[in-house]
Amino acid sequence: MAALLAVAVATALWWLYFENAAAPAGQALARLPDRDRVRPAINAYGLAHFPLIAGIIYLALGIELVLEHLAHHPSQHPAGAPLDWTSTAALFGGPVVYLIGRGLLLRFTVGHTPRAQSSRPASCSHCFPSRGARPPSALSA
Repeated sequence: MAALLAVAVATALWWLYFENAAAPAGQALARLPDRDRVRPAINAYGLAHFPLIAGIIYLALGIELVLEHLAHHPSQHPAGAPLDWTSTAALFGGPVVYLIGRGLLLRFTVGHTPRAQSSRPASCSHCFPSRGARPPSALSA
């Protein structure tokens, strides 16, 4: 179950990448003269892909920790036992890191990050609990 959920989420993130970022990035690089293409390509495909991959791995870790938490802490309360900070940070931090990498990819290749794209990591970071950790069922609501 955990592996299937992690694969589904990773697939959704990669779809977001290939559908809306990879094509414009490739087209923007193809329009540049050969001598001007090297630096943006190195930055985009060398530097920006690290946060993309790290975000997916971090999110998969968060999913695994949440499912492990659910397996080891039977629910006495309808909302479930509260998660620890590590699980919550990995679960919400992964998409934030991924979206930062996606924004960097677009900035390095297209030259700008769309306004909606640059506000997404900030909106994801608002999901972090301000006090304590949330129960696992509250995270899915």
